[in-house]
Amino acid sequence: MSFFGFGHEKPKVATETFHELTARMNSGEAVKFDMFKGKVLMVVNVATQWGLTKQNYAELADICSDLKDEPFEVLAFPCNQFGKQEKGNSEQIGDFITGKLTDSNFSIFEKCHVNGRHTHPVWHFCRYNADVTRNRRQMFVIPWNFAKFIIDKEGRVFKYYSPKVPPSQIKPDIQALLANTVKAAPSQPRTIKPENAPPGFLSSSKAVERKISSTGTTLFL
Repeated sequence: MSFFGFGHEKPKVATETFHELTARMNSGEAVKFDMFKGKVLMVVNVATQWGLTKQNYAELADICSDLKDEPFEVLAFPCNQFGKQEKGNSEQIGDFITGKLTDSNFSIFEKCHVNGRHTHPVWHFCRYNADVTRNRRQMFVIPWNFAKFIIDKEGRVFKYYSPKVPPSQIKPDIQALLANTVKAAPSQPRTIKPENAPPGFLSSSKAVERKISSTGTTLFL
């Protein structure tokens, strides 16, 4: 059962596909999300000090291990908005997550906001495109750490799962998306023009490609 914090927020979404978003990795490198095309993704706001942190990471590790040969990846967004439970710096957070998700398919992004005026565009997109976190043209706020969204291979939000839902209960939906036996609903129409998009959208004029990294990933500013 879902639960939410109080209040509504207006979405700022300039795209209808997850793959046109961008974000900075925990290392500081910024990447385009078209690198995730063809994958099923779990977007989750993580924290090191919540009471259910251990359970969530253990179950995420199990899922990643079971699906290591499948096009599935966890996108971890550290967040300190709830009880200040993610106080560490980038290095500390990276070491903690890497230790929990050893040999797993995951990416760690910079610490971000999932609610409020500084909400990261990835979380605008997810909240606006999941049925239970959207109320017409507004969004419910994320209630706590380890809220989860599943993204399908086409870059559409399949479903939202509250922090109370353990990753193990989400695994059947991930497997169904991987097997193409279910599909996500079409994305909602964008709410702002691309030229007005905040940083974090590929179509934003502020997201300027700069070079190719040593790993072959296209970076941008």
